[in-house]
Amino acid sequence: MMPVPPTDLGDEVIVGAPWYPGGGNKPGRAHVYFGGAAPDAVPDRVFSGVGFFDHLGSVVGSAGDVNGDGHTDVRLCSVQNRGGLATS
Repeated sequence: MMPVPPTDLGDEVIVGAPWYPGGGNKPGRAHVYFGGAAPDAVPDRVFSGVGFFDHLGSVVGSAGDVNGDGHTDVRLCSVQNRGGLATS
């Protein structure tokens, strides 16, 4: 599970990009956009897969409040990962 800092400015959005980059080994990425009065197209957090064909971002979603800090956490799935961790 990946904690995402709360913004209190609006809803956050997480977007999976499992085929990133278009060629090569496709480790995948997940982009988190914080909400606000004027949301933009620049991700506030980017998580990248670490291995060949990890496809990080194949599944993304809310994990609830996993760590008990009062804020919703997100989950990311790397369907082909063979034991590595995502990096931010």
